[in-house]
Amino acid sequence: PLGTRKLISWDAEDPNNDRLEFDLEYKSVDESKWKELERNIKEVNEFYWNTNRIPDGNYQTKVIACDALDNPLELALMEEKVSAAFLVDNTRPTISGLETIIGSDSIDRHGRPGHAIMIFGIAKDEMCNITDIQYCIDSEDWQTAFPEDNIFDSKEESFMLKIPYISSDEHTIVINAVDAQGNIGSSRIVFNP
Repeated sequence: PLGTRKLISWDAEDPNNDRLEFDLEYKSVDESKWKELERNIKEVNEFYWNTNRIPDGNYQTKVIACDALDNPLELALMEEKVSAAFLVDNTRPTISGLETIIGSDSIDRHGRPGHAIMIFGIAKDEMCNITDIQYCIDSEDWQTAFPEDNIFDSKEESFMLKIPYISSDEHTIVINAVDAQGNIGSSRIVFNP
């Protein structure tokens, strides 16, 4: 996956060394009619498809090869190949149910007992698994967080962030959830004790 760009590539050869021209078509797996994607592709065996203008779902592509460039139309040969189904997912994951609790079981950087900010939430995607949860405090470095079950293996992951108490100033904590297609959903909490 390349975000909203899908690479379609193919191998083709003609035993007579005729030049080949390719047409590309696509359809959703629940449709029967193929739709035009690109016509008259010459001299390359790949195409980047920008999928951000089609709805999320499972799709197939078809490559049609023809040697009409070097043959009369009535003698030209055609061959086609259909891809396996693949997922198009342009929708960002969501982060919901954010709840903040101040706990008292942390140690500050000087080894003294202190407080911790605990943030609970749920990262969810409709199409594919959540693969990463990250957070940053006041635009500092991003930190990785794990789901409560310690494994990214589903479309919905509950998480808890345990952040050592920083100071009594206002702080903004930004949380990102990433899905298997690379889409990033964001949320934030402004914490002002």
